[in-house]
Amino acid sequence: MTPGGAAVYLPMSSDASSDPSLFSAAPNLSNAQLDEWANFYAQEKGEADNIWASAEWLHFLLAGEQFILPMSALDEVSTVTLGVRLPHLPAAAIGLINLRGETILTIDLGQMLNLRGSVAPNEKQRVLLFKESDEEDQQRTAFLIDEILTVTDIDEAQLQLLHEGDESEKSRYIDAVTDSHSGDSISRIHVGTLLRGVREML
Repeated sequence: MTPGGAAVYLPMSSDASSDPSLFSAAPNLSNAQLDEWANFYAQEKGEADNIWASAEWLHFLLAGEQFILPMSALDEVSTVTLGVRLPHLPAAAIGLINLRGETILTIDLGQMLNLRGSVAPNEKQRVLLFKESDEEDQQRTAFLIDEILTVTDIDEAQLQLLHEGDESEKSRYIDAVTDSHSGDSISRIHVGTLLRGVREML
């Protein structure tokens, strides 16, 4: 079931290639579960009564690496299809989507974190929508990710906070790391810093 008002995907450069190695072999949610989850976030918060309601973290895949961010920061999750490219913007700003009549700038999170130079369409991709609570116009920004792995609860005591000093683009937006049960590294994204980065980039 495709959520009503699904977002539209943006055409990429013709030299972008799909790399199967970008996707983890870890257990994933089915497409039906992903659509259910997307619909959950499209509802008014007061109407939300779903198995995802108590989870604290969104766990997702991006350019072969694993990340989490707080569910409380999310405004909505949507599927992706087609859209409008804006060539005058920085490469990470891949264009515009139209979501139920709202025009929203979409950022490839992988390029913003300097994990890749381009991205090819894939059915597992989703866009995560955020809005800044201190902005009067409540303008939203969408971030393209490769795949949602799960939603989960992680004990914050397991997170190792990072210290300033690493100047890479990825580390700028990461404030903590932890390990999965299989020993893979998981990085926590600081959403506020991410949104400030978009403003600076534009």
